[in-house]
Amino acid sequence: RLSCVYETAAEKLTFSDASFDVDVSQYGLEYADLDKTLAEVERVLTAGGRLLWLAHNDKSLVVEQTQDQSRQVELLLASGSPLKAMGSLVAKIKKRRNLEHAHQKLRTALTAAEQYCFDHPPAKIIRDVCTVIAETAQNWQAFRPQDLDKMLSDSRSRLIAHRQRINDLLAAVITPDREEIIRGHLRQPSWENASFLTLRIGAASSQIGTLI
Repeated sequence: RLSCVYETAAEKLTFSDASFDVDVSQYGLEYADLDKTLAEVERVLTAGGRLLWLAHNDKSLVVEQTQDQSRQVELLLASGSPLKAMGSLVAKIKKRRNLEHAHQKLRTALTAAEQYCFDHPPAKIIRDVCTVIAETAQNWQAFRPQDLDKMLSDSRSRLIAHRQRINDLLAAVITPDREEIIRGHLRQPSWENASFLTLRIGAASSQIGTLI
C-alpha cells in the first residue's frame, strides 16, 4: 500500500494498525511531538516494517541558511531598518512636509543595509527588499499614498510570515538533546537496528540532515 499524508497530524495518523511496510518522512516528523509521533509510526507499521526518516539537524546546510535568513528578516523588521524608514517617508509624503529629512533617514538606513550585505553575502532577502524600496523612494511621485501604504503592508506581512516559517523550522531541528530522545524511543523492544547517519551531498560534502 502506498499513501501520501497531507494535512494530517503526525501524532494521530488516519490509518489502521499494521497498514504499511515502510514509513518515509523527508523533513516532516521532527515538526511534531516526537513521543506521540514515533508511537503512531510504530502502530501503523507491520511487524518488521521500516522507518526511513530524513530530518533537519543543527549542523545541516539548510539550518545554516535558515539562521542566516532569520538574521536578515529581523534586520528588516527592526527599528531603523529601510522598511521602517520607508514608512516614515510615506507618512511625510502624506503630509507633504519634511521630505528631505525623511529621504536622508532612508538613505542612511539603506547604506547600513548595503554594508550588511557586503559583510554577509549574498544577503538576498535584504538586497531584494532594499532594491524595491530604493526604486520606489526614487520615483515616489508615480505612486498614490495608499499604494505606497499597501506596498509596505504587504512587505511586512511577507516578512512576518517568512519569520514564522523560519521559527518553525528552527524549532524542529534535531539537536543533540532531541536526538537522544529519539534514540531512547528506538531502543525500546519494539524497534530494532536503529541507525543515525549524517547525509551529505555535493563536492563540498555539505550536510543536509540526519537519516534515521
